[in-house]
Amino acid sequence: MIPHGIMFHHFHDRQEHRPSQGSISADDLRGLITFYEKKGAHITGAGKWLGGAVEGTLKPWEVVLTFDDGIACQYDIAVPVLDEMGLTACWFVNGAYADGLDLPLEIFRQFRHWLGVDAFYEEFFRILKVDYSDIYQLGMALLPPNYLASSLEYTPTDRRFRYFRDIVLGPRNYEEVMWGLIRKASWEVPTNLSINHGQLEELIRAGHIVGMHSYSHPHNMKELPLSDQYREYTQNLEKIPRCGYLAMSHPSGSYSKATLRILEQLGVQVGFRADMEPVDGRTNLEFPRVDHAMVMKEMRGEL
Repeated sequence: MIPHGIMFHHFHDRQEHRPSQGSISADDLRGLITFYEKKGAHITGAGKWLGGAVEGTLKPWEVVLTFDDGIACQYDIAVPVLDEMGLTACWFVNGAYADGLDLPLEIFRQFRHWLGVDAFYEEFFRILKVDYSDIYQLGMALLPPNYLASSLEYTPTDRRFRYFRDIVLGPRNYEEVMWGLIRKASWEVPTNLSINHGQLEELIRAGHIVGMHSYSHPHNMKELPLSDQYREYTQNLEKIPRCGYLAMSHPSGSYSKATLRILEQLGVQVGFRADMEPVDGRTNLEFPRVDHAMVMKEMRGEL
């Protein structure tokens, strides 16, 4: 075991937040934390864990809980569990929340599950075949057979979708396809999908750490021009309430050595990847994380 984080995204309950692909309940979260500690890990408070990371004193069994994207369901469902268990976590939020913007990332995910994941994939790839035929054919020809192979929580179709979304289409084409599907379905776009500023301030007062996750959550950060990467993180830094150690997580796990240099210039002390893959010469901006979906699979005996 090595020091790492557990990465959480979506939660569901019986009221406002519907179950979706990969989402877990409050009871699942309690069970996951208990299971992980029985494995020999120690769930360490966010400030103490980050301090140990900066000072180089972390023990191999120390693990920190992390929440990406600043999604409202995390605050509504996970925070009461953490309060009950006396735990604090790192909350990596996108700066757009402070401008009252719900990111297309979360809007599109909500739509995907409203339509039904299988139905969505069928319609998404049908549109690509018809309206983006050249791009579709090229993408299929170049699709690596092992793309995201280490992410066992994804189905083959999940991986194919993410390859086209993150690598092949690019942000403009992808958003064009998605908004077109939403208009065709006459779906009412939901609002208030993000944690708000007041809730982040409450988390800070309770001892949690709020950190960076870029401004608009590009899926392929490392391929952006350096000026755009710099803007993503400087705008993010301007919007989040400052507290304790300055930490971040890489959106979609995407970064380059140049990205790390930008983060160092901004004074970021600790960063997290989105996987547990080993990294040669790993820096403090590349701590590994295990996806909660993988831990759930392990709990169910599926790994």
